[in-house]
Amino acid sequence: MEEVQAQAGTSVAGGSLRHLSDLPGPRKFPVVGNLLQLRPSCIHQNVEAFSRKYGSLFRLTIGRTDLLVVADHALIKEILRERPKSFRRPKVVADVSDEMGGIPGVFLAEGEQWRNERRMVMHGMAPATVKN
Repeated sequence: MEEVQAQAGTSVAGGSLRHLSDLPGPRKFPVVGNLLQLRPSCIHQNVEAFSRKYGSLFRLTIGRTDLLVVADHALIKEILRERPKSFRRPKVVADVSDEMGGIPGVFLAEGEQWRNERRMVMHGMAPATVKN
């Protein structure tokens, strides 16, 4: 089972790693998981409400797929900074993109390619570059 580093108030006695299945989250329904609890027009509000109830790291299930939700800006920053050494997208994301004719870029890149893409995007999004 997936393990996540315990941070943002999610530590457990005797260790710093937890299984994804051990994280709190809303009760899931058979077959659909938490899908019926998410409204497409306001998913961000649904996730915000879940984070108030379950904390900065929690689990959602869509169908049969368990997802780790990170709702803490400092932890998200750390994850993005550490990626790709520690965090990678599931292979299915690239498979689906390839099947749909996706063009590799900053959102699908991995490893050294991601590092190069990120450098270019960060330069283009720097406060001095982006004007109101």
